[in-house]
Amino acid sequence: MPRFPGDGYRDEPTVQPEDLHDVAVHDVSLGPDGGGGVPVGSGRSYNDDKRKKWYKNPIVWASACLCLVIIGIVGTIVALAGDGDSEPKVGVQLPGPDVDADTAASNRNAFTQVLMARYNDKGMDWSTVSNPESFQGRALEYVIGSELYAQLSEDENVERYAAVVFYLSTFRQPHLLTSEVDKWNRSNGWTTKQSLCVWEGVQCNGDNRLVGLILPENNLSGSLPLELALFDQFDKFDFSSNLIYMDEDYHELWTLLPNLRELVMDDNYFISETGIPQEFSGLQSIEKISLSFNLLQGNFDDDVFGTIPTLIHFEAESNYIQGPFPDTMLKMPNLTYIYVRRNSLTMPLSDILLPGNLPSLFALWLDGNEITGDIPPEIGSFSGIASLSITDAGLTGPLPTQMGQLVDLQRLWLYNNELSGPIPTSAAQAWTKLEVFEVYGNKFIGAMPASICSSVQSSDYAFATLTADCDEITCELGTCCTQCY
Repeated sequence: MPRFPGDGYRDEPTVQPEDLHDVAVHDVSLGPDGGGGVPVGSGRSYNDDKRKKWYKNPIVWASACLCLVIIGIVGTIVALAGDGDSEPKVGVQLPGPDVDADTAASNRNAFTQVLMARYNDKGMDWSTVSNPESFQGRALEYVIGSELYAQLSEDENVERYAAVVFYLSTFRQPHLLTSEVDKWNRSNGWTTKQSLCVWEGVQCNGDNRLVGLILPENNLSGSLPLELALFDQFDKFDFSSNLIYMDEDYHELWTLLPNLRELVMDDNYFISETGIPQEFSGLQSIEKISLSFNLLQGNFDDDVFGTIPTLIHFEAESNYIQGPFPDTMLKMPNLTYIYVRRNSLTMPLSDILLPGNLPSLFALWLDGNEITGDIPPEIGSFSGIASLSITDAGLTGPLPTQMGQLVDLQRLWLYNNELSGPIPTSAAQAWTKLEVFEVYGNKFIGAMPASICSSVQSSDYAFATLTADCDEITCELGTCCTQCY
């Protein structure tokens, strides 16, 4: 089974619950070839307190837009009435030139030609470069006015230019949903004469070329500029938990990043009315998409997933996505991790668990959606599943004996459904790796199989859990169940 490149796979979503002191992490450090990890929390399930953030509700969002327009008008009037002596609250001041005017003019002419060629090569509009008041024009002056210009290669100067455009575009830039923002939390090195590779959040390869930008929880605002496409070897970014605004006017960027492997933008203002933007079809190398806690709405576009067969990890929790999974998504050969809890998805589980679908599936979390019907016997053909979470969903019927074919199953959450009947002993005996089994809030009868009790009790997982409705199904507290309902 394919494994996502990096520092070990974590079988948990990128965004963690807000109240970590009150909930146990739903899943940790669980990969196709194992792993460990130490979560924070008590014995309750990760799902219990996971909620969409109130300000990401579309109704609240629309109301906020109207309020911000009014505030913006009032603010403009107040600003015009002021004396102009206040400290600027928007943008950043770049260092002045440290070369003479003739050298700067020569550098400007040469570098402008370089940039025009790079922009044309990407099919990008370069007209803003000649505007000295634009982010692009200011970044140009920063690069050509530095004594470093003559010391660096053409590629290095282009990357410094693109980095400064990004900095200006996301530093204290208000947008439709944030009328007043503060500076970056961390900006060590940015716009200094230090190597780009030591600027805060920048990752470089052995050739000192920028390959990644890792700036989570850094108060980035504004919108991502197209100039990110000028990083020829750019393959990953993490801008989670910021204030970045990306709607259809800015999605062209995704058509210009064919080498990007990891896109992490949880908890921003990422907007799409087709589940994920159609422009994602340009992400020809993408392996990880993580967009939880945003404003994704509507049904998935059936065509997009068919154009990104490299995708391994898809995460879009706590959004407003509707409808079923498209067939193209279910046929993806490498898709291993799917985290889409708390959306408005509607589909019978049998439509997902069809033989031939999702051949690499390892983790599937569907909680808080309308996932209906019985658990189909075809689930047995998904023998690679190790983590399955379908709670608060609407499942009915018994656990099929074919679940015994899930010999790698380690964590199973099925609570708060309408499941019924006894827990099949034959299936339970095959779950020798089981460490989490939560099935309360159903209509199970009989006794908890002893093999489940022993598997969970013998697990070295710090948060091994076994929960059930002990009035309906025999499960002695302490020697079997860790919690009764």
